[in-house]
Amino acid sequence: MSRESLDRGGARVASRGKECVRILTSLPRTVSKHKVAALYYDVFRQKYDGLLMIPRSREQALRVLTASIDCSMGIYAVDERGDLVGLVGLGCSDRGFVKYTWKLLLREFGLCGAIRRKVIKFFESPRLLRDELRIEGIVVANAAQGKGVGTTLMDAVTEWAAQRGYGSVRLEVINSNPRARSLYQRLGFHDTGRSYYGPLTRRAGFTSIWRMRKELR
Repeated sequence: MSRESLDRGGARVASRGKECVRILTSLPRTVSKHKVAALYYDVFRQKYDGLLMIPRSREQALRVLTASIDCSMGIYAVDERGDLVGLVGLGCSDRGFVKYTWKLLLREFGLCGAIRRKVIKFFESPRLLRDELRIEGIVVANAAQGKGVGTTLMDAVTEWAAQRGYGSVRLEVINSNPRARSLYQRLGFHDTGRSYYGPLTRRAGFTSIWRMRKELR
């Protein structure tokens, strides 16, 4: 069982046995933006390779993500050594965790490739009301799986959103990840709808998504 407390700097600390994980609302100096991009891509690789980016190589994917991630829209989990073991990317009505610029896509993928990826990103990112916060993605490193990091990150998101006046937190979960959906339900999220894509998204590892929401008021 994990226990939570606050350290002297106000960061949430989750401990399980002898291991402690700190939850931070800003990127620590021990973690580079490239490391953030690498963890995010490696966990969501099938989605990025099969649909969201379709890069020529991992190196290209990391180059694009490193240039596109807004680290101020993340919440981070680091271990006692300062290594990144998990993160949540967030989006609101006017900002997001991952946002491609047209100039970057044009340079990396050419005109047709840039248009295609811009269109996919547009449909992948729902419009949000001013009081809605969206979880774009939550990732936990393999070495930290099963240690309560994901649950602690989700709790931190809810606290962060409530402190800033958001009325609800939204997320989407793919049909091929029922364990994640069950976790979100236990944490107070409820289904608000489902979208079916069939063969259009099969290469990305799913055929439909559940939309979920947690009310904060």
